[in-house]
Amino acid sequence: MKNILGNGGLSNGKLADVLGNGDRVIEGATSSKDASSPIVNIYKGKSISGTFSFKVTVSSDLSFTFGLDFYATKIGYIFWGDGTATGFEGLGGLARTMEHTYTTPGTYRITIPNAGNVNAIAFSQAEAPKVSELRGEEFYKLINLQYLFVASVGISNWVITSTGSLPQTLLQLTLDTIPGVVWNISSLVPVPPQLAYLIIYGCPGITYNVNTYPLPATITKFSFRASGESSWTINSSSPVPAGITDLYFENAESLVIEDYTVFERPKLAHLSFANDYLVQSVVDNILKTMSDFKASYTSSSPSVSLANCSKPSGTFRSASPPTTGQEYKYNLMMGSYVSAGPEWSVSTGTTVIT
Repeated sequence: MKNILGNGGLSNGKLADVLGNGDRVIEGATSSKDASSPIVNIYKGKSISGTFSFKVTVSSDLSFTFGLDFYATKIGYIFWGDGTATGFEGLGGLARTMEHTYTTPGTYRITIPNAGNVNAIAFSQAEAPKVSELRGEEFYKLINLQYLFVASVGISNWVITSTGSLPQTLLQLTLDTIPGVVWNISSLVPVPPQLAYLIIYGCPGITYNVNTYPLPATITKFSFRASGESSWTINSSSPVPAGITDLYFENAESLVIEDYTVFERPKLAHLSFANDYLVQSVVDNILKTMSDFKASYTSSSPSVSLANCSKPSGTFRSASPPTTGQEYKYNLMMGSYVSAGPEWSVSTGTTVIT
């Protein structure tokens, strides 16, 4: 079985399809011919009632794969809707690959009883076309969920209007191309407080003014791209978390940077403010801060994208010391002035914005 949520779905800034083929688990003899009937008392340890369910439709390809894990020592079951079931003991970690092959084409309702014992669940982009029904209210039942990855699945009726609409136990959350979800991230419906990964891509119904509810200090990967309205004034009241490794905040209605020391984060590996149309002085200050801090970065292959922001000032060349935006960029990429630290991949705009 493979872990499928370990990188938060990031690959070169684009949410990736991280669900592998994995190993098939052994299907047990336990079965449920009536998938809608309640099933309880089948877990080792405490039983938590409530059933998570969704429908899949298979045709020429009769297999279906998704990711799942239960809390450690909890024995859980997947009822595949065709009279068969898979049972296994949870590890309490990232989602593991679960694969089932049906004997005939058709639509099947998959059910997971005792949903409160689910630790991780994942739906990949590759398998999304087979998911024919997944209602948002099903996620309300995953009250202890820690890892959630959903890509390109047509979810209906998922309006996140309270903390009960989204598990506040989450450590990693990735929503990739989910037009049916609605969430105004705010103090009323906040980001789960201990979240490490928050990856939002292609979700026009999700909006986020970071200043109304700053990112939790626990965040290491944050991506908000191609989604609903977003804004952020980066300052001491709403900073970039100290342990950040990946920061993608693109297509923002408003991005204001008041404190440039937020880019002095040793673990920072990937930064993108693409399509935020930052003016030249801001671009220069970002590049200067990062150039000055170059020796302290620890990533082996870091990247920064300021595409469709202003072209940096000056000429792209070596200088000792650098004094213009293009010279700071050159130092970041070539290590001409500060040789210590990694050499960055840097993309910037081609026209001046003032």
